[in-house]
Amino acid sequence: MTKVLRWKEFPLCQPAQSGWYMINCKVNNMYITVMSFFDTGTASWYEGTSKERNFVGVAAFDPKQISG
Repeated sequence: MTKVLRWKEFPLCQPAQSGWYMINCKVNNMYITVMSFFDTGTASWYEGTSKERNFVGVAAFDPKQISG
């Protein structure tokens, strides 16, 4: 039996630690699911750890962190 995790709404909830997560975000009036890096210091989502481009329009995230 697999355990189903519910996605958490952002910004109401935020990850407890920095790292890679799966997020739902709105791009060109469509919601897509992508991998993103969350930084607890800035409370923002980024396309990579370099923090050059951040994601805007994040609606929810999977609370299970992606390792590696």
